[in-house]
Amino acid sequence: MNNKVIAIVVLFVLAVGIWLWRSGKEMIMPAGVDYALKCSRAECGNEFTTKLPVGFKKFPVKCPKCGESSAFILTRCPACNAPYALDLKHPLDKCPKCGAGLPH
Repeated sequence: MNNKVIAIVVLFVLAVGIWLWRSGKEMIMPAGVDYALKCSRAECGNEFTTKLPVGFKKFPVKCPKCGESSAFILTRCPACNAPYALDLKHPLDKCPKCGAGLPH
């Protein structure tokens, strides 16, 4: 290979590396995903959206309103559309609003 081809390859690899380091990695692997969450504490019940890492599974998360680690993914009742917190370790059998059976 001549020196010009090597220089072009090196510059290309360097440019791609800088692009990935500066902003390109966000396009390949997003920093986080927006999740709709609901605090499971009856006294709070705060609904909010937050960005969590891709593949996040360490629920519950801290509620910004009450400060407790009690927020789970916000889910809605298929019968009445009422929001509830989906706690997979302690799932609800019935909707807190209408009493309809909830899927597990």
